[in-house]
Formats: sequence, structure tokens, C-alpha cells
Amino acid sequence: MNKNEVRIAPIFRYGRKINAMSQVDLSDALGVRQSTVSKIEAGKSMPTLDIVVRFCELTKISPNWFLIGHLEIEPTENWDTDQRKVFKNEKSFMEEGGTKIRSFAPILGYMQEKLGYEGYEKFLKDMGLDPDYLINWDSEVHMSAFLEIIQKLRTRELANFTEISAFFNDKKTHGLLAKEYLDSKSVESVIKTYIQNQKKYQRNFSLYVEKEENMTNVQLHLKSSYKETVSSYVESIGDIFNLYVEAWLGGLVNSFLKGIKLQTKTPIIDKDAAFKGEYLLC
Repeated sequence: MNKNEVRIAPIFRYGRKINAMSQVDLSDALGVRQSTVSKIEAGKSMPTLDIVVRFCELTKISPNWFLIGHLEIEPTENWDTDQRKVFKNEKSFMEEGGTKIRSFAPILGYMQEKLGYEGYEKFLKDMGLDPDYLINWDSEVHMSAFLEIIQKLRTRELANFTEISAFFNDKKTHGLLAKEYLDSKSVESVIKTYIQNQKKYQRNFSLYVEKEENMTNVQLHLKSSYKETVSSYVESIGDIFNLYVEAWLGGLVNSFLKGIKLQTKTPIIDKDAAFKGEYLLC
């Protein structure tokens, strides 16, 4: 698939699935053959403008998302479909959601570049995730889905954080939220904006900050409402969770304040906070 087809095909599949439609249902509603829908969803054909307009009317998806290449639409506020039934996700990944796809969009972007789109889709399907579900950055999964992606990348020696950092440093990985940070003039204001918007990245953690007076030290406390604690994951996969927090927040700061780096000083794990990390701003 070329870049245009990569943007369009998964959004077509998502729109059909989230509206609980089969390809036959959608083709009938669009007034086209089922084979036409099949080719569009397979990335073998581009839809006409007329088909796009009718598709958007049927599925409540703005045509603007086709230009962006992903969705940022709160599913429960726009559709009443049971997502567990229409998307082929491992059951455990859908229980106790809360982690927005937006929070690991940099990793997904890295995977697509590293594996190619077909390799990316196969990787996700093999581990029990529907790639179409992840096209909507406001969809949610259990945190274990994201951590399993990282673990499998590491197993295949593909988790190169030096290469991944380029995606963390890209404003586009924040999608529509990027505009929230544009007026930030300091590290403090960037992190404050992140905390104000944290529920748009994840819902099952409560993040707060303790800072020293000189503003060069930031300690983040991450409390989990999951039955499992973050520490249980950290123990099983080493320091990967801490590396991700460092890369994510470091990329966030560097995206909007060029030249500022965030470096991990001390990761702290305890049973009460589940995870605490201390970071130096330099």
C-alpha cells in the first residue's frame, strides 16, 4: 500500500466495524459493489470523492481524518457499539482499559517505519490486537497490551530507543493535543499542561509532581487504579517502563522546548505509588 492507501484503508475498516456493519452492509449503504469496499479496505483501490462523502455521513467520521491518517474520536460518545464484539482484540487487553492509544502513538509510528505497514499489522495481529482498533487514538486498552508490545520488540531486538526517540520528539505524536502545549515557555508549563490533560492519555493513573525550589529536579508519582501494580510489570520486564516514561516526557519537553532534555536520575518502585521516577532537567 502507498501512503494514501495506508491512511484510508484502516479508517474505512474502523468506520465499518465501529458501526457494526459487514462489508455487504456498507456496500449496500454506499450503493456500490461489495468488491469495491473490499478493495478499498485492502488498500488496493482508492475511494472516489462521492464514496468518501457518503461513508463519512454514514459512519460519523469527518473527512479531515483521512488527511491526518488516524482518528481522535471518543468512541463511547459517538457510537453505542460494543467494541469488544466488533474488534478482534485479546479479551485481557480490553478489560480495565484506560490506556489511550495516544499514549503510545510514538511506538506505533516507529513500528510502522521499522516493519512496514504489512509487517506492523501482522505483528499486532499475532499478539492479539486488531490494528484497526488502534487507528483511533481515543480507544483504550489495558496497559499490559502496550507493555507486551515493548517486550516483543525487545525480544526481536527491535526496541532501539535511540531510533524511537525521534518519534517521541515529534509534535505530531500528540495529535490534536499538540495545540495545548504551543504556548508553553518552560519545562514547568509543559509538564503542567501534560498533567492537566493526562486523562486524554490514560485514565487509570493519577500523576502528580514534586519539584525542588530550583526547578531542576522533578519527581513524578504515578498511582495506579489497576488491580495489578505497575511494579509487577517493571519486575517482569526490567526497566522498560521507566525507559518509556523517560522517553515520553523527555520527548514531550523537547518537542515544545527545543534543546531541553529530560534524564532519569532514580527510578523508585514501591507498593503504595506503584511507580515513582525522579528526573533531572538539563
